[in-house]
Amino acid sequence: MIWGRHFVWIHIGRTGGYSVDAMCRILEAPDIHLDPNGGEWSRWKRHQTIAQRSAEEGTDVAAGRATVANFRRLPHWILSFAEYKKKNEGLDFTVEELAQGRLRAETREMETGTLDPSRAREVRPDALLEYYGLAEMDHLLRTETLPDDFIALMERWYPISEEQRARIRGVVENDNQYNRDLWSRFSREQVRSMYESSPQWARLEQELYGGLLA
Repeated sequence: MIWGRHFVWIHIGRTGGYSVDAMCRILEAPDIHLDPNGGEWSRWKRHQTIAQRSAEEGTDVAAGRATVANFRRLPHWILSFAEYKKKNEGLDFTVEELAQGRLRAETREMETGTLDPSRAREVRPDALLEYYGLAEMDHLLRTETLPDDFIALMERWYPISEEQRARIRGVVENDNQYNRDLWSRFSREQVRSMYESSPQWARLEQELYGGLLA
């Protein structure tokens, strides 16, 4: 989670969170608070909801602040999620599972960070939207155009020099190497199935992007 005098940003996995962290550091704004970057603490606590962090801090961290999160086109998010879980947690998925939005992840208690590696929990894209309250966020930054969306929002509150803009646009924070070509991995029918399995995500994507990928 990242917050400053004007905003609070929620870190939703596989949407470009580490890039936003790096971009905020480029701003060098003294009021911006960033969670530690790296280590076991970072693996879970930086993904807390507003309610969880507010309970921990003893104050409403969103009070008087704009709520912000990243958002990504559903098929690319599903593919990124699956590849990350395969690399880091040894979880594998069939093409049919991905087409149906049937995902799994490590079982972790988000309030305490307690991890149960013996079993995986089901993850559904629409359930994730509800968990973080994305439909009620004030601003959503699109992963696909993240530097421009980030600058457009943050320049409302912070001066951004041309040198900082160039550095923000040069941020690349993704070391997971895999085949990102959606159409070499899925048919159009399978991509349509992803959207049908996650209607809330599809509606929000339609609003933000003006259309779906299939």
